[in-house]
Parts: sequence; structure tokens; C-alpha cells
Amino acid sequence: MLNSNGTATGISVGTTASEAFSDGGTSLMDNRIFVTGSWGPFDVTISGLNNSSTYNLYVYGSNPIYASTYTVGSTSDYSLGVENNAPYLYHTNYALLTGLDPTNGEIDIRVDRYLGSEAAVISGFQLVQTTPTSIPDAAWLLGSGLMGLFGLRKREVL
Repeated sequence: MLNSNGTATGISVGTTASEAFSDGGTSLMDNRIFVTGSWGPFDVTISGLNNSSTYNLYVYGSNPIYASTYTVGSTSDYSLGVENNAPYLYHTNYALLTGLDPTNGEIDIRVDRYLGSEAAVISGFQLVQTTPTSIPDAAWLLGSGLMGLFGLRKREVL
């Protein structure tokens, strides 16, 4: 679940953080890690995304004194940032923001200190493109489910 399943091309990352470090690039490729930190709130912008897709964003913290809150639009979550070693635990190691829709090909993340944390950080993240169910497929699934329930109900009556 937390591993990348492909290579992203044409995607870039920018930040307003006072300190920024990366593993050699600003593009999201395979398991690339982008590390950034700031004593106060800052923004990260991921651009070059497909507007017709929805994304899930796994955001990793670094350690407990840098616990952070991550917000995209009205969706918000936190990570305490305890040691980034497998197995990864939700809220302990990472935050999960689901169903994110890009605007103009971008997702903007607001990073802030969580509770009494000393700084706001992102020690790594993964962006996973999800495939929405098309309307005809959803209608077919609903219809077949209702037919199954109707058939089961009819069998009980007989």
C-alpha cells in the first residue's frame, strides 16, 4: 500500500518552507522522498497532475518533536512522525489524505505544527492516482446488486 506502483513524469514539487532538502530532485519518481521543514506553517505544491483523476496522498512525518498537520482544501490529517521504519502505522508514521482532486493540475498542501510540535515537516510522501468508477459501471454494479437482493428475497418467499 505504501509503495509506489509506477513512475510519474512531468510532475514537480515546490515549497515555501524556510528549509528545503531533497534526495536530488523535485520530481515524484518511484519512491522519491522530498524532505522539507519550517519552524512555522508552509505550503507545498505538487503540479503537473491530471485534473480528471483523483489522488490519495501519504505524508510521512520525521520524529515526535516535529509532529505535523497536513491540509488539502477541507481534507486534513496528522502524523506524529515516530521513526520511519516498517511497518508503517497510520498517524504514527504517516497521514493519509484521500480523494484529492487537483485544481489546474495542482494539489496544494498546507503544513502546520501539530499541537505543541517544535516545527512543521514533511519527511516524505507518496502520491497515488486512483481510478474512479465510471457512471455506467457504477449503475451496472448497483443494478446487479439490487437484482441479487430481489432474487434472494423472492427465493425466501417461495
